[in-house]
Amino acid sequence: MNIVITGATRGLGLAAARALLARGHTVVICSEDGDDVARALDTLQRDGLPARGMRCDICSEQQVIDLLGFAQADGQPVDAWINNAGMPGITGRTDQIPTAYLQRLIDTNIKGTCLCSVHALRLFHAQGHGRLLNVLGRGATRPVPFSNSYGPAKTWIRSFTRAIATEVRGTNIAVATFQPGLVHTQMTLDVQVVAGHEHRMKLLPAAQRYLGNEPEFAGEHLARIITGNMRNGKAYRLPVLGPALRRLIAGAPAIPITTRTIDAETDPR
Repeated sequence: MNIVITGATRGLGLAAARALLARGHTVVICSEDGDDVARALDTLQRDGLPARGMRCDICSEQQVIDLLGFAQADGQPVDAWINNAGMPGITGRTDQIPTAYLQRLIDTNIKGTCLCSVHALRLFHAQGHGRLLNVLGRGATRPVPFSNSYGPAKTWIRSFTRAIATEVRGTNIAVATFQPGLVHTQMTLDVQVVAGHEHRMKLLPAAQRYLGNEPEFAGEHLARIITGNMRNGKAYRLPVLGPALRRLIAGAPAIPITTRTIDAETDPR
C-alpha cells in the first residue's frame, strides 16, 4: 500500500511510519517544518526504512494538493491517508488562553484535517478505492473543562469523520477514527498551563506513568488497522486497561514531564 501520514516526523506518526515501512509498504511523511522532515527521512534511511516526504503546512490548501501529487509521483495510487498532525492544547480557563494560539489550533486541528480529508476523498472516489483514518484524542466524546482548546477540535473531527463514513457506504472507501489514548510524545510530555492552574497538572505524572503508552506500541496498532480489514465507520481505540495493569504490577518507571507556565491573556481596559 502507498500511505500518506501527516505529522509524521516524531511521536505517533513516525512510529506508525516505521511500522508500515517494516511491513513493506510505501510511506509518505510530512510536517510543516522541512528540517524535521529531512531529519526523519535520514533517520529512517539509516535504519533501513527508506520513505519519502516533503514539507506541508496542512492549513494551506495548495500545499495539501501538492502533497497529494507528490504521493502519486511514481504513478502509484494513494491507498490510504492518516490524519495525525495536530497541535496540543493549553490547560487553563478558556478565556485566559491566548486567542492567537486558539486560532492556530483551530487552523491546524480542524481546517487542516478538513482539507486533507476532502482532497484525499476526492482522489479515492476518482480512483475507486481508499482508506481515511483520522486520529482523535482526549475530549473527543465529552467536554473537558480547563482543557477546552484541544478537546472540541477532536469532537469536530469525530463528528466530521462519522458523517463521511455514512456518505461513503456502498463504495470501496473506508473511513474510520483511531483513539490512541495517552501516548508518550512531545505533545503530552511538554505541556503548557496558564498561571494559577498548575494544580490541574498534579495527576499527569501518574497518568503518564501507568496509562501512557510508548509511540511504538500505538504505531504498531495503527499500522495493523490501516493495512488490515479496516471497517468503515469503526471507532478504533488503543487498549488501555491491560497495559496499565501490567505496568502497575511490574512497577512502571516515572515519565519526565516538562510543564511551562504562561501568563493568562486578558483584554486591555
